[in-house]
Amino acid sequence: MSIYLYEYGNRNTDIYFQREGNRFIIRAQKYISPGVWRCRVYSTCNYDNALEFLEYMVTLAKGGKPSRNCAFAGENNKCSCRAKNCPAELGAAAYWQIFHRSCPYRTR
Repeated sequence: MSIYLYEYGNRNTDIYFQREGNRFIIRAQKYISPGVWRCRVYSTCNYDNALEFLEYMVTLAKGGKPSRNCAFAGENNKCSCRAKNCPAELGAAAYWQIFHRSCPYRTR
């Protein structure tokens, strides 16, 4: 059974955050033209990751440009802050899953 935890909608976008068993699902629908929608679905068991992705999608829907980068490698080599991009020197994906919200190298 699906439980809707949050819904957001504006003129061009609808975002749904739901829980289905132990999984959290975020579904975003963007209106492109009459009768045409672009959909994106994200599913995870980690509540914090789901909230972060929800925040990202809502910011995009409101017209913002959320960009979080990793400045560990220096100013010239910034990459997006994701599990697959987390440097091995920091602990790679395991470090990112635990500390990604409070990482000192995470910048906007």
